[in-house]
Amino acid sequence: MQLLNNPVPELTDGQQSLVKMFEMQKSLQQRLGYDFDNLTMEQRVAYLKENWIALSDEFSETIERLPWKPWKKYTPEAKQDWTSEEQKVETQFEVVDMFHFLINMALLVGIDGQKLWEMYAQKNSENFARQDRGY
Repeated sequence: MQLLNNPVPELTDGQQSLVKMFEMQKSLQQRLGYDFDNLTMEQRVAYLKENWIALSDEFSETIERLPWKPWKKYTPEAKQDWTSEEQKVETQFEVVDMFHFLINMALLVGIDGQKLWEMYAQKNSENFARQDRGY
């Protein structure tokens, strides 16, 4: 899929947070010794696989915090545990952990916060157009 010619809205001040997140994560990865511009293909594949495993693990940790099993009868007390503020915050941090690894993968393939915004906005526009066409 190639980029569309649709105009992309400028990032608002709030959306600049996305750019900052990518910059912070890239800085952390550089501190850990990763130079995305100079990785061999073998290193890129290994890095991608490691981050996919980490992302999958964080997803597992997230889903385990929720009463997701339709075949299991959860007690009212158990369900209440998942709605406590502490559990909510812990679950939110698991999602944030997933973002770390997803951003790593984006950085690996040359996507920064600005480019993600541009590509996301275009893809979102295309998804709406597909729905309009009965996709």
